Amino acid sequence: MKFIKYKQVARITFNGFNDLYSDNASSVYTEPLNSEYFRNNLNAGVQVGNNSKRMRFQIKGLDNVKLSEHARFCMESINVPLLYDNVDDRKSLAQTIVRMSNLSSINCFDTHGNGQTDPVIFTGQTQTSQQRLGTTTTNRIYQNYELSQIFYNPYPEILYNFPISSNFLNNRYFDFTLIMQFIPGVQNYSINLIDDQKYFDMFHISFIVYDLDEEELLLTSTQDVDFKKVGETLPRKINNIR
Repeated sequence: MKFIKYKQVARITFNGFNDLYSDNASSVYTEPLNSEYFRNNLNAGVQVGNNSKRMRFQIKGLDNVKLSEHARFCMESINVPLLYDNVDDRKSLAQTIVRMSNLSSINCFDTHGNGQTDPVIFTGQTQTSQQRLGTTTTNRIYQNYELSQIFYNPYPEILYNFPISSNFLNNRYFDFTLIMQFIPGVQNYSINLIDDQKYFDMFHISFIVYDLDEEELLLTSTQDVDFKKVGETLPRKINNIR
């Protein structure tokens, strides 16, 4: 019999306001989606704007962490922001695909990427409402409409985790892509990096790096039992009992 012991070796947290691509115009682009909303978000027959955002984060000081061949990279929590326009209307839908490029895509498949893209680590929205952000003139900065909900992994040993190599933490940069869908209409919604960066600042994701230590459990300190000497251990049938 094997005994598996989970050993946490590192914890990593990325905050959207530390995105190295926050001012990089090339970090937003259009990802074709075969969805009803995407196909109808047109202007004169041309797809409107960008629906995807690349994010890059840098880590330091984890090069010396020793990992085994059984190491796992597990998502602990995530907060995916909603995007609003300038008149308080929500423009992004409650479905965002989050991909991570540092992970192996072997044995990973999703219908949109068709097995040819970075693995999906999360799909969905973590809330239907959030802190509404505005400007100093509108007096809406960090005004609470409803508490923002963060998704917490309920079962880190099984869910949202990936096998990684022993040198995984030698990576200096970690890259994510958020693929969003937008409400079509007269506004022709899409990602506007200047207006929407304050919402991408609210992106948050944390990971746990842990090892699996397997040990064989062998009972070597006990003697064999001679069941012939012990005799029957099951109760005998007793008749004539009323």
